Amino acid sequence: MDLSALQTGSAQLEQLHTKRYAESLNKQIGQLVEKSHQMASGQPIANGPREVDKMSGRQSNKISLIAPVAKTPINCYVQLTSEVLSVGVSPRAKHEPVVSLPSGPTTRELRVADTDPQARLERLTLDCYAKDDCVMQIGIIGLGRMGGNMAQRLMAAGHDVVVHDGDAEALGRLAALGAEPARTPDELVGHLTVPRVIWLMVPATAVANVIDTLSPLLDTDDILVDGGNSHHRDTRYRAKSLAEKGVAFVDVGVSGGIWGLEQGYCLMIGGADAPVARLAPLFRTLAPGRGSTMAPVPLGNDSDTAAEGYLHCGPAGAGHYVKMAHNAIEYVLMAAYAEGFELLRNAGHDRQSPDELPASCDSPEAVDYDFDVAEIAQLWRQGSVIRSWLLDLTGEALAVDPALIAHDGRVADSGEGRWALQTAIATETAAPLLAQALFQRFTSRDQARYGNRLLSAMRDGFGGHGPSSRR
Repeated sequence: MDLSALQTGSAQLEQLHTKRYAESLNKQIGQLVEKSHQMASGQPIANGPREVDKMSGRQSNKISLIAPVAKTPINCYVQLTSEVLSVGVSPRAKHEPVVSLPSGPTTRELRVADTDPQARLERLTLDCYAKDDCVMQIGIIGLGRMGGNMAQRLMAAGHDVVVHDGDAEALGRLAALGAEPARTPDELVGHLTVPRVIWLMVPATAVANVIDTLSPLLDTDDILVDGGNSHHRDTRYRAKSLAEKGVAFVDVGVSGGIWGLEQGYCLMIGGADAPVARLAPLFRTLAPGRGSTMAPVPLGNDSDTAAEGYLHCGPAGAGHYVKMAHNAIEYVLMAAYAEGFELLRNAGHDRQSPDELPASCDSPEAVDYDFDVAEIAQLWRQGSVIRSWLLDLTGEALAVDPALIAHDGRVADSGEGRWALQTAIATETAAPLLAQALFQRFTSRDQARYGNRLLSAMRDGFGGHGPSSRR
């Protein structure tokens, strides 16, 4: 890792002594000490424990939101140029102050890094950021189905979360759960300690406007994360533009839908090494982890983080490119399931006359079956080669509504399929299945066939888009 990219000058270090920093740091230390006392006394608090996988014995990232804490208390609050200090000790102190938490098996001493900037940055990056219980402060803009749940998952792990959304109701919900609300982007920036981390969870069409609003408010070494589905070309341009003023831009393709709060999210990350390393505690919290109930057995060539559920895929734009390919595959898989189940459903509605049947068929009744598609979906989930989470969602939808009456069959596309097809043309990559799946979605808006209703049901299952959604 290039530590020079993390080096902070004297001007940045001076920012640590501002009134805002002192107030924010005291708040964090106060919360840390309060939680430690609660844990030492056995009191339940809002942050539930991470479950332990019974097979491997490793801690999972699946978080129980309502249970007493049974883990090591949060032992550090780290940003690039901040340090964990005992309450009332000046950051300029030449000695090495210590925050002593209540004694017992769940405590640990927190020490300030040495005064050499290079050594401090190395410790913060390679030591603290690598620890499972390292927590950070983060601002999140956009509290929809994904952003709101991600904020909750981060809070459950002890991270300090400041939130903003134009929807007052969404903002109020997160505030009631413990997030610090900000009525405006300017207010959100003001609540965050320099160097800041701000994560955007807004539609691709809104990203440019949000960045234009935030850019004048940001300082050198701040990190801006785009966790939405932006075009990778736009991402590369934005990263270059923000880098000119010293702000890092990280793109994260996020998959997991409305189930991510409990199960975790798959994170496809693009950006420079230094800011991505700083965000590791957030990625670890959001990802499913090796102990997740949804995690397969790791392959021999899995990187450490890929097996956890997050991966630094490359430079700026790489995360969004990988997410684009991911969604292209998703389109095709969904279309394949829809066709197969429509074939099953139509088996009892043979429209051929006896003369049109194959020679092997003696009568129309030879292909006149009455299948229970919900039961077949359940069957295929048990050991078949086509089992998957999408099939699980299909089975759940069919069990509730076998005729899919609640879904009108109009299937939206949010852009990635089109971008993937355009990229396939530009790179001369044959993608006929993607093209057909995308065009099927276009057709669905005029023809509400059963297969299209199943596509709509699957999309609702993982994304919470709702029946009859045109979004």
